[in-house]
Amino acid sequence: MGATLTLNLKSQVRKTQASAVGIEQYNGGEVFETAGSNRLVATFMATSQTVATVTDAHNLNTAMFDLTLFFVAQAGHGGHGHGGGGGHGRANAPESIRLQGAVDFEGQQAPGANGNGKDIQQVIGSVSAASPAWQHLIGKQFRLMNLNDPGSTAKLEID
Repeated sequence: MGATLTLNLKSQVRKTQASAVGIEQYNGGEVFETAGSNRLVATFMATSQTVATVTDAHNLNTAMFDLTLFFVAQAGHGGHGHGGGGGHGRANAPESIRLQGAVDFEGQQAPGANGNGKDIQQVIGSVSAASPAWQHLIGKQFRLMNLNDPGSTAKLEID
């Protein structure tokens, strides 16, 4: 068993909206290493989706959760190129990790259709996909704690 990868996710964006079948919540921000200088290593995008009468049945208070980490080039696990992208100054696709799991929302109810986001107390799941630099993590378990309002910091652990 390898070492645990621990990262801090600083939330910068949270948007909640009604979907055709429930509620969608989007979070995004920056990812920092926890050891040493706390340097920026990636950005993240997360989505949580509920389905009315399914994810709230039997007091589940849950949602489907999907998180992708996009690593910045200077983090040592950057994209597959330095620029390029058709000559338009864009970088090629970055190294990435995709994690999927289930949410435990703060309080007794998932986010409402009124646009009010909910704090995510904990997410558990596993790494479902990764680019070559991170493929050794596929199938590993993860835990994310306290993904909250913009300005807050969440802790991500991948075992």
